[in-house]
Amino acid sequence: MSMPMSLAAAAGGEQPDAALIEQILGGNTAIFELLMRRYNERVYRAARAIVRDEQEAEDVMQQAYVNAFAHLRQFNGSASFSTWLTRIAINEALARRLQDAGGRLGLCGMGDAVRQVFQLAGFLPLFVVLDTREAALHQLARP
Repeated sequence: MSMPMSLAAAAGGEQPDAALIEQILGGNTAIFELLMRRYNERVYRAARAIVRDEQEAEDVMQQAYVNAFAHLRQFNGSASFSTWLTRIAINEALARRLQDAGGRLGLCGMGDAVRQVFQLAGFLPLFVVLDTREAALHQLARP
């Protein structure tokens, strides 16, 4: 039986995500902070590119971390933890953007930053389809 690792020991040893997740699921929930610190910049950039507001991006990050922690047992390792976490943040950011838009999410004109976020998360084909659809709808709406 392995002993729970302290946060300082985990940080010093650069443990792989899988080992940290195992520790968290084993009851050492403080280790989750290390995963948060490890991917903080990536999650912030993904959220910020979509919501375009620093405070809102921080709120998205916080909710993404809460959701990831609450559903950590559902992480199956088919993608890397960083990809899984980034997708949670992207979903949260898109949901907030959709809510702000009154139920209609417009991707047209969101720019290269959002395209990079979608590409980072493996959603580039979806982005291209949505962006093309939005552009076509925008053209149809013109007089």
